[in-house]
Amino acid sequence: MSEPHTCMVHCLVKGLYRIMKPLQFKVAQGMGFGASKIFKSVADGATVNILIENPSTSKNHVRIVGVFVAVGGKSYINLRKNVQWTETTNTEGVEVYNLNLGCADNSCVIAKANVSISTGSGKKMTSVVCPGATGSAPFPVVGAGSVVGESILMPPGTNLYIEIQNASGAATDISIEVLFYEITPRELTSKDELEFEV
Repeated sequence: MSEPHTCMVHCLVKGLYRIMKPLQFKVAQGMGFGASKIFKSVADGATVNILIENPSTSKNHVRIVGVFVAVGGKSYINLRKNVQWTETTNTEGVEVYNLNLGCADNSCVIAKANVSISTGSGKKMTSVVCPGATGSAPFPVVGAGSVVGESILMPPGTNLYIEIQNASGAATDISIEVLFYEITPRELTSKDELEFEV
């Protein structure tokens, strides 16, 4: 394995270890969730996106603890917050799954793929180049050792827009995985929640 890939695997393992404690606790509560999407044969220069939204009607905050991107070649990753978005004929719902297989509770989160956003809406959080390669470890965009940081907290009425542009020079598959948990109003300021910060 090449040195860049070795470093990427190390960062991924470190990041997963650091989010394990709070995520495991929330999974046991039935409040840990994930959402993922595979985009097949994305043309060179084309973009795909996933939108994660905590609607204004939600009672809980959402803490995103991991966003991982896997691409068969180089790509550009852009994150924006609180964009204005609409559905198009290409928009798809992305299933949000409970990480506790014995719990049937649903998440408050809305997840969509290939939405359209208003030009200039929201605020850019980061833009980064993902080196990508067939068989390489997923690139950590959010989480320990990532470009954004440990986690992202989403109060009700906020969203996160994740856009990937294929810059590999050929068509390639792209996958995006998001891991998060919900925090009740009581938990938000509790000692237990604060102790999860690492």
